Amino acid sequence: MPTMPTVRLATPLLLAALVLTSACENDPTVPTPVVDQSVEVHAGPLDPNGSIVYLFTLNSPSTVQLMLAGAVVDGPLRSVDTTLRVGLTAWDPAASACQPVIQEVDLEPRLTAMMQRMLDPGTYCAKISDPGTLDRTVGVVLRVTAPALVRIDGEPGTDTLASTLTVGGLVSRTFHVSSTGQVDVTLQGLTGDHEVGLGIGVVSTEGVCHMARTVTARPGTTPQLSTRMDAGVYCAAVFDTGNLTGQHAFAMSIRHP
Repeated sequence: MPTMPTVRLATPLLLAALVLTSACENDPTVPTPVVDQSVEVHAGPLDPNGSIVYLFTLNSPSTVQLMLAGAVVDGPLRSVDTTLRVGLTAWDPAASACQPVIQEVDLEPRLTAMMQRMLDPGTYCAKISDPGTLDRTVGVVLRVTAPALVRIDGEPGTDTLASTLTVGGLVSRTFHVSSTGQVDVTLQGLTGDHEVGLGIGVVSTEGVCHMARTVTARPGTTPQLSTRMDAGVYCAAVFDTGNLTGQHAFAMSIRHP
């Protein structure tokens, strides 16, 4: 059974069901096998020409998914679409190094896994590096899942949040994406004629909302932020980008699969 040292979903995910069909009424019932679903969410600063490495361990053969969910900067908070390099390598304890490279890809952040591999038991490295595109430090968000995360508990629907946003503030709501599909976030209302930030982030099992993708928005009836997302636990947020001068009531909706 694959395990990862820092983050685990509280509820096992049903990955497979074995059904035995027989004419014999007294045949024994075959138990449904379950596999623990392990999820790690990492967030940290990536410098120009730099790299970040995260280790994870598998105790049994398993598929592994890597998702470079986002790259963000401050002043104000905003996501950036820049090409970064994601690599998967084996960990060599004798050399205390990540080698050799198993797979490597250059791409912009997105909320779907860009890499999926079947791996044997062992310790591996998930590496994010700058291939020469950064001119400033960015905060990157990486999700590592094993086995491949296909579905979680939850139902498709629309969640709503009505609250108050203050100067320099951020208000978020957690939501579940039960399976891969389109997510639409709409800022439906905001008192005053202001532009604010609207964002989607990845939630760790510690409950931290790591912002991954943002836009600036004014209230409307059509989604201002739409993106395709893998199954998982996420957050949507409304935040001040520096335009607010007081408290403002707002309403936001999140439509998800």
